Order: sequence, then structure tokens, then C-alpha cells
Amino acid sequence: MVLNSKNLDNWGIGSAADYCKQYLPCTNYFLSTNNYTPDLSGNALHARIMGDLIQKKCKDGSNALYFDGTGNYLQSSDSSFATGTSQMTVCFWWYEPSGTPNYPTPISLSTEGTYQTEHLAIEGRNSTASCLLKTANGGYNTITFDRIQNAWNFWAVSRNTSGVYTLYYNCISKGTRTDTTSESGTYLLWGGNPSYKITGMLRDCMYFNGIALTLPQLKAIYNATYIE
Repeated sequence: MVLNSKNLDNWGIGSAADYCKQYLPCTNYFLSTNNYTPDLSGNALHARIMGDLIQKKCKDGSNALYFDGTGNYLQSSDSSFATGTSQMTVCFWWYEPSGTPNYPTPISLSTEGTYQTEHLAIEGRNSTASCLLKTANGGYNTITFDRIQNAWNFWAVSRNTSGVYTLYYNCISKGTRTDTTSESGTYLLWGGNPSYKITGMLRDCMYFNGIALTLPQLKAIYNATYIE
């Protein structure tokens, strides 16, 4: 099923939908002078395609954007991405094939759109047994768990009012990091950055400012957007 903005209000997440600043289904894109994939959150924060992207078919017949691990990623910038010390949540689906490049970075929030200025990021490791959770002060925690490759997996990170970041993988908490630093990043990047890219496909990328989604809310999004 190709999703649309109306679904966001019908996924069982209640008023949380009002906090969604960007929702990129990644099921289509538009070719123009500045190629982009559309934002369906209602805020029109479309993501510019950096490099060349192509679509691939999922098993259910819908599309996803494919990243080749070399030169392509999505970038958008807006002041509403800077959460300060407020709650926030990011979530997305990533099909990670075997043999991914070093330090694959499916999501990052930064002040200049670069690896060096990241405030929030998930970074994979050469081994599939861990990833790094970076937060606003530039520090990170190594979260140890087995990433499943050659399959779609649902990722999420939320931050609560106490500055506790929680990493979820297929709606299971895998680890936390506490950081009360104010978040000032305004560049939101999906699929990589100028230094480190992912391979594979992304779908249903969402950024919420002002709310830490609960586990039932994350499960509602998971169930509504599940991809075989």
C-alpha cells in the first residue's frame, strides 16, 4: 500500500501526529533542478536528493528509495528540527543488505550537514553486532545487539524530558544514553552524509519534535507501515 499523509492521523498515535515535522514515505521522488522526495507531514519540508537515487520495488509492490553507499543521501534543513531540550523521536525502516560500507549512517541531525557537526546520529559498525548512538554533546554510546541484514528493520530513537535517549530496534529497546545538552542541529540527513553512506533502502522516515513516542505508539507506526 502506498501511504499518504492521512494515514498518519489514523495509525493509532493520537495527537502525536501533530508533532511530526517531517514524514518522507520514500515511495516516490520528483526530478527537477533540485531533485527531491516529498514530505507528507503537512510542513512541506521536502528532502533534497544529493546524488542519484533510484526506486526499487518492495515485496508488497510499493516503492522504496535505494542508496548505493557511494554518493547519495537525502538532506533538508529547517529551524524546526532544532529541538533544544524538548522531547523528540525519529523512526524509519531500513533494508540493510550484507556487506554494508564502514560506518553506515541512516539518520543524522547536525549543524552544518556534515559528519563533523553531528548532534544526533545512528552509526553502524563494520561488524553487525553493534551500532553507535550519538547525541547532542557529540558523545556516543556503543549499543550491542545483532543487526539483521537482508531484511527490513524498524529503527527509532526517542529522547524524554530527562535527556534519556533510547534506541529501539523493531520496537525492542536496545540501549540508552543520557545527554541533557540542548539540541541545535537544523540539518536532517537520511541515508548518509558527505562522509559515510548506507547501502540498501529506506522507507517511512519520520521526525517528531516535542514528543517522545511511547512504545505503543511506535508499535502502531510499525504495524501501519510494516514491509515484508
